[in-house]
Amino acid sequence: MTKKFDDSEFSNIHDFREYLKRKHEFSLVTFGSGLRTKGIVAHIKKELEEILEKPTDLEEWIDVASLALDGYLRAGGESFSLVPDLFKKLRKNMQREWPTEVGEDAPVEHIRTAKEQELKKKHLDEVNIPFLVRNLNLYIESGLVSDELLQDIKKSIFDHEKTKEEKDR
Repeated sequence: MTKKFDDSEFSNIHDFREYLKRKHEFSLVTFGSGLRTKGIVAHIKKELEEILEKPTDLEEWIDVASLALDGYLRAGGESFSLVPDLFKKLRKNMQREWPTEVGEDAPVEHIRTAKEQELKKKHLDEVNIPFLVRNLNLYIESGLVSDELLQDIKKSIFDHEKTKEEKDR
Protein backbone atom coordinates (compact mmCIF):
# COMPACT_ATOMS: atom_id res chain seq x y z
CA MET A 1 0.00 0.00 0.00
CA THR A 2 1.40 3.41 -0.92
CA LYS A 3 1.19 6.33 1.44
CA LYS A 4 -0.03 9.75 0.33
CA PHE A 5 1.18 12.98 1.89
CA ASP A 6 -0.37 16.42 1.76
CA ASP A 7 2.07 18.88 0.20
CA SER A 8 -0.37 21.83 0.18
CA GLU A 9 1.26 23.29 3.31
CA PHE A 10 4.57 24.04 1.55
CA SER A 11 3.90 27.75 1.52
CA ASN A 12 7.37 29.00 2.39
CA ILE A 13 9.74 27.40 -0.10
CA HIS A 14 12.63 29.38 1.39
CA ASP A 15 12.43 27.76 4.84
CA PHE A 16 15.12 25.10 4.62
CA ARG A 17 14.69 24.01 8.24
CA GLU A 18 11.01 23.35 7.61
CA TYR A 19 11.96 21.34 4.53
CA LEU A 20 14.40 19.22 6.58
CA LYS A 21 11.85 18.65 9.33
CA ARG A 22 9.20 17.49 6.88
CA LYS A 23 11.67 15.46 4.86
CA HIS A 24 12.82 13.65 8.00
CA GLU A 25 9.25 13.00 9.18
CA PHE A 26 8.32 11.69 5.72
CA SER A 27 11.37 9.42 5.65
CA LEU A 28 10.71 7.95 9.09
CA VAL A 29 7.04 7.28 8.36
CA THR A 30 7.70 5.92 4.87
CA PHE A 31 10.92 3.95 5.34
CA GLY A 32 10.99 3.31 9.09
CA SER A 33 13.33 4.40 11.85
CA GLY A 34 16.96 3.51 12.34
CA LEU A 35 20.14 4.55 10.57
CA ARG A 36 19.41 2.61 7.34
CA THR A 37 23.03 3.33 6.33
CA LYS A 38 23.46 0.40 3.95
CA GLY A 39 20.12 1.06 2.27
CA ILE A 40 20.80 4.75 1.83
CA VAL A 41 24.33 4.13 0.51
CA ALA A 42 23.03 1.50 -1.93
CA HIS A 43 20.39 3.93 -3.15
CA ILE A 44 22.97 6.71 -3.54
CA LYS A 45 25.14 4.36 -5.62
CA LYS A 46 22.13 3.62 -7.86
CA GLU A 47 21.46 7.33 -8.29
CA LEU A 48 25.13 8.00 -9.08
CA GLU A 49 24.96 5.41 -11.87
CA GLU A 50 21.96 7.30 -13.26
CA ILE A 51 23.94 10.55 -13.09
CA LEU A 52 26.76 8.94 -15.07
CA GLU A 53 24.20 8.08 -17.76
CA LYS A 54 22.62 11.58 -17.71
CA PRO A 55 25.06 14.06 -16.11
CA THR A 56 22.83 17.09 -16.68
CA ASP A 57 19.67 15.56 -15.19
CA LEU A 58 19.27 17.85 -12.18
CA GLU A 59 16.58 15.65 -10.61
CA GLU A 60 19.13 12.84 -10.22
CA TRP A 61 21.50 15.24 -8.43
CA ILE A 62 18.60 16.23 -6.16
CA ASP A 63 17.98 12.54 -5.45
CA VAL A 64 21.58 12.17 -4.23
CA ALA A 65 21.36 15.33 -2.12
CA SER A 66 18.04 14.21 -0.63
CA LEU A 67 19.43 10.79 0.25
CA ALA A 68 22.54 12.37 1.79
CA LEU A 69 20.33 14.63 3.89
CA ASP A 70 18.33 11.61 5.01
CA GLY A 71 21.56 9.91 6.09
CA TYR A 72 22.72 13.07 7.88
CA LEU A 73 19.47 13.38 9.83
CA ARG A 74 19.29 9.66 10.65
CA ALA A 75 22.91 9.75 11.89
CA GLY A 76 21.96 12.39 14.45
CA GLY A 77 22.31 15.62 12.48
CA GLU A 78 19.79 18.32 13.30
CA SER A 79 17.97 20.72 10.99
CA PHE A 80 19.45 23.70 12.85
CA SER A 81 23.01 22.38 12.54
CA LEU A 82 23.10 21.38 8.86
CA VAL A 83 23.91 24.78 7.37
CA PRO A 84 26.56 25.58 10.03
CA ASP A 85 28.03 22.08 9.44
CA LEU A 86 28.13 22.73 5.69
CA PHE A 87 29.93 26.06 6.23
CA LYS A 88 32.32 24.42 8.70
CA LYS A 89 33.21 21.77 6.11
CA LEU A 90 33.58 24.42 3.39
CA ARG A 91 35.90 26.45 5.62
CA LYS A 92 37.94 23.33 6.38
CA ASN A 93 38.23 22.50 2.67
CA MET A 94 39.16 26.08 1.78
CA GLN A 95 42.02 25.94 4.28
CA ARG A 96 43.42 22.76 2.74
CA GLU A 97 45.93 22.49 -0.06
CA TRP A 98 44.62 21.01 -3.29
CA PRO A 99 46.44 19.67 -6.34
CA THR A 100 46.63 22.13 -9.22
CA GLU A 101 46.30 19.67 -12.08
CA VAL A 102 43.61 17.03 -12.12
CA GLY A 103 41.81 15.25 -14.90
CA GLU A 104 38.17 16.11 -15.40
CA ASP A 105 37.04 12.60 -14.49
CA ALA A 106 39.57 11.94 -11.72
CA PRO A 107 38.60 12.22 -8.03
CA VAL A 108 40.30 15.14 -6.31
CA GLU A 109 41.49 14.77 -2.74
CA HIS A 110 43.29 17.37 -0.68
CA ILE A 111 47.00 17.06 -0.09
CA ARG A 112 47.54 15.60 3.34
CA THR A 113 49.74 17.66 5.62
CA ALA A 114 52.46 16.08 7.75
CA LYS A 115 50.22 16.67 10.78
CA GLU A 116 47.28 14.83 9.13
CA GLN A 117 49.55 11.95 8.16
CA GLU A 118 50.92 11.75 11.72
CA LEU A 119 47.39 11.80 13.20
CA LYS A 120 46.38 9.02 10.82
CA LYS A 121 49.41 6.98 11.88
CA LYS A 122 48.75 7.69 15.58
CA HIS A 123 45.12 6.68 15.17
CA LEU A 124 46.21 3.42 13.55
CA ASP A 125 48.47 2.71 16.54
CA GLU A 126 45.34 2.82 18.71
CA VAL A 127 43.33 0.52 16.41
CA ASN A 128 42.81 -3.11 17.31
CA ILE A 129 44.46 -4.53 14.17
CA PRO A 130 43.26 -8.15 14.55
CA PHE A 131 39.68 -6.90 15.01
CA LEU A 132 40.02 -4.67 11.95
CA VAL A 133 41.41 -7.49 9.80
CA ARG A 134 38.65 -9.90 10.91
CA ASN A 135 35.96 -7.38 10.09
CA LEU A 136 37.49 -5.90 6.95
CA ASN A 137 35.56 -8.37 4.79
CA LEU A 138 32.29 -7.00 6.17
CA TYR A 139 33.28 -3.52 5.03
CA ILE A 140 34.33 -4.82 1.61
CA GLU A 141 31.11 -6.81 1.13
CA SER A 142 29.02 -3.81 2.12
CA GLY A 143 30.55 -1.82 -0.72
CA LEU A 144 31.42 1.01 1.66
CA VAL A 145 35.17 0.60 1.05
CA SER A 146 36.60 1.60 -2.32
CA ASP A 147 39.46 -0.39 -3.83
CA GLU A 148 41.76 2.60 -3.31
CA LEU A 149 40.82 2.87 0.37
CA LEU A 150 41.17 -0.89 0.78
CA GLN A 151 44.73 -0.75 -0.59
CA ASP A 152 45.49 2.17 1.74
CA ILE A 153 44.13 0.21 4.72
CA LYS A 154 46.14 -2.89 3.81
CA LYS A 155 49.32 -0.83 3.41
CA SER A 156 48.69 0.94 6.73
CA ILE A 157 48.14 -2.39 8.50
CA PHE A 158 51.29 -3.84 6.93
CA ASP A 159 53.34 -0.76 7.86
CA HIS A 160 51.88 -0.79 11.38
CA GLU A 161 52.68 -4.48 11.93
CA LYS A 162 56.20 -4.00 10.50
CA THR A 163 56.85 -1.05 12.85
CA LYS A 164 55.43 -2.99 15.79
CA GLU A 165 57.71 -5.96 15.04
CA GLU A 166 60.74 -3.65 14.87
CA LYS A 167 59.82 -2.12 18.25
CA ASP A 168 59.41 -5.57 19.79
CA ARG A 169 62.93 -6.64 18.76
